[in-house]
Amino acid sequence: LGEIQRLRQELSEAISEVEGLEANEGSKTLQRNRKMGMGRKKFNMDPKK
Repeated sequence: LGEIQRLRQELSEAISEVEGLEANEGSKTLQRNRKMGMGRKKFNMDPKK
């Protein structure tokens, strides 16, 4: 159990590093496109009845 928590911590640190690198590379358009795609997907979903 402790090993799993340690691995999760390492993974979250690695993910935050990658996100920091992406932000530094100027991938704001990529993030914006991703958000727009998710918004379109949710907007075009069938309404729940």
